[in-house]
Amino acid sequence: MRTDITPITSGAAVCGPSLTERLSRPHLLDVHLPGMTGLALYLAGAGARVSACAPLGADHQLLAEIERAGVRLHRPGSGFRMVGRSCAVWQGAEPGPRPELDAAAGLGIPVLGRLGALGELVDHAPVSVAVTGTHAAAMPAAILTSALAHRNPGWVLNEPPVGAPAGHASGGGLLIADLGDDNTAHEASVPTAHCTPSVLLVTGIDANPPHTEDFASALAAAERAARRAAAVVLYVWDQGTRLLADRLARDPGPQVFTVGRDRDADVRLVQQVWSGIDTHITVQDTSSGEFHQFTLAVPGRHHALAAAAAFAAGLVLGVRGADLAAGISAFRGVDGHLTRTGAQRGVTVMASRARHPEEITADLAAARLLTEGRVLAAFEPDGHTRTGALAHRVGEALALADRAVLLPVHSPMPGTRLDDERAAIRRAAVAAGMPAEQITVLGQGPDAPIAEQVLARLAAPGDLVLTIGAHAAARLGVRLLHHLAAPDAPIPADL
Repeated sequence: MRTDITPITSGAAVCGPSLTERLSRPHLLDVHLPGMTGLALYLAGAGARVSACAPLGADHQLLAEIERAGVRLHRPGSGFRMVGRSCAVWQGAEPGPRPELDAAAGLGIPVLGRLGALGELVDHAPVSVAVTGTHAAAMPAAILTSALAHRNPGWVLNEPPVGAPAGHASGGGLLIADLGDDNTAHEASVPTAHCTPSVLLVTGIDANPPHTEDFASALAAAERAARRAAAVVLYVWDQGTRLLADRLARDPGPQVFTVGRDRDADVRLVQQVWSGIDTHITVQDTSSGEFHQFTLAVPGRHHALAAAAAFAAGLVLGVRGADLAAGISAFRGVDGHLTRTGAQRGVTVMASRARHPEEITADLAAARLLTEGRVLAAFEPDGHTRTGALAHRVGEALALADRAVLLPVHSPMPGTRLDDERAAIRRAAVAAGMPAEQITVLGQGPDAPIAEQVLARLAAPGDLVLTIGAHAAARLGVRLLHHLAAPDAPIPADL
């Protein structure tokens, strides 16, 4: 435990955000994707002359929000010219030709990955908090925007808090950045951000292909990132973060601030109690001995720990505990992170965007708090690379449910069909104790069973259906509720 934490502050006068020349006139590809939307909104709010493109079929409401922020939006193939752009930024998640990148290369315009551009913003901010980890980065990053609201922060998030935009520029001199790489499906690794934040919050260290191929590479990447920061806040709740804390203690560099249930943690999660409406949380700042209480609008030990970590990051910035507690209590959650979609005919439907096995396990454990009936998990595997590498652990996680429905693997790569991954998930779930007859693997094609019809047959009054995934699964909950309400009516195509 460290008792000599020096608050991280900026000696610079607080002013509006400023940009490097390279980010002053950027062109963003696939601006509809998580992470890219927040980057576009932040850059536009900071005064950049932003242009962007999104494919046909992208969410119209989202694109309208982006255009209202001042982003000049184009469609691919519309003849947009890259002349005058200061850089091109892309994420690499969508397959297909990229004429804008070809044009940028021909003109000598820099091409940046999303995390590279975000790292440049972090380095340029007077004070910054960056959140990273192989999983579970979205929730603490979003909580921080509320916990530090009185500091008037700016932020770039993969997934925003309820009622807030994904990106926001401000004059508070503080930037909150979600550097998590698990925000959309990839079949190839993407570059990481090499930046020097004031505070780095590390949420978890584990294998997460293709970004981190195995545990050793994940730990090495986390240590490299930690040693670039002025201070590091660590969830000390898994093997990876404990090992990182030990490494940083043996070869000192940044200040280290730990969060967990252990008595020697700098911020100790003393208690979390789900009331049926929110989670009542007690944390202790062990350096001062003070206890602080606040509420969180979502259930689950992992989310309570996320709130405690946000609290710890605020303390490192020199913020009073009472102000942090008030800000966290005002936080209303993140859509899709164990949020309620609705209920129909006695069946409750909730949504989870979990991808990593640790996230799936945590969300299913929390779902048990929300029902006295059965928990049915409808899981959409995300990417063939990730699914194949983690199939065994995913199956073990899904065995915590009473029934599991495996949706087709989501992948941005056309023509890819590797069904063995779901068979491996099924075998692992059976080995972990789930009866084989309780697992349904949905086929693909026009004659395959429709997911919402299968779930409607399986669910009974009192049950909770948890849809897990960020693509087809994200729409499944609303479609299921529609089907439960009117089984004989066709489901609207736009649901």
